[in-house]
Amino acid sequence: MMFEFSEWKERSVKLVQPNTDICFVLNGDHPFEGKVETSPNEISKRLSSISASKQLDKLISYFRKNISANCRSGGGFTEIETLFWLSLKIHNSDRSLEYSFSWYDHLDEIIRFQEWVSAKKPEEVYDDMDQCWGIAGVHEDEKVYLLEYNSDFAMDFPDSQENQTNGYIEHQYLNTQLLQAVARVSLIVSQLSAAVGEDVWTKYRGYPWDKVQFGTDEWRP
Repeated sequence: MMFEFSEWKERSVKLVQPNTDICFVLNGDHPFEGKVETSPNEISKRLSSISASKQLDKLISYFRKNISANCRSGGGFTEIETLFWLSLKIHNSDRSLEYSFSWYDHLDEIIRFQEWVSAKKPEEVYDDMDQCWGIAGVHEDEKVYLLEYNSDFAMDFPDSQENQTNGYIEHQYLNTQLLQAVARVSLIVSQLSAAVGEDVWTKYRGYPWDKVQFGTDEWRP
């Protein structure tokens, strides 16, 4: 871990009325035709898992239209892979403290974090870094402490608190919300996968992307 826990624990801020959810990132050329919650902090529109479960038919239509458009133009899968990104968000009630989990865009990565939270083992520190993004987590006294940071900035300015999200959440609260979100999205992903013929939401690393073939018995792109 880039930072000693004792150094950032004392600066951690409690997340008041925290909200945890896994969203679908809506950045396709053909827009989603349902209702979407928006946030001034977000560039791309995101559909919460609760809203997605209530608008599944419109979400299926959104993905099918964008997949079909890409196929008609002769594009490969790499040209639309960001269409299938997910986004884990943890924030307090006024979003003044928000974790972006910037590099967790598939379900298996989110589940890995959820399983660490659920295991609740103080001796197991959560530590992950990708590109210039990093996240560290520690269990202590029925709380989950989380530090999200820009690793490049941290190396240049190790004593600075800029470019950091530093807070803690009651374990039971976070664990319950994460389990519910993972369950909702897992069900939605299984339904979406059946509707387009491929599961392109669960796993990125190790998935045979060069062999992706969209289509089902009742729908062809």
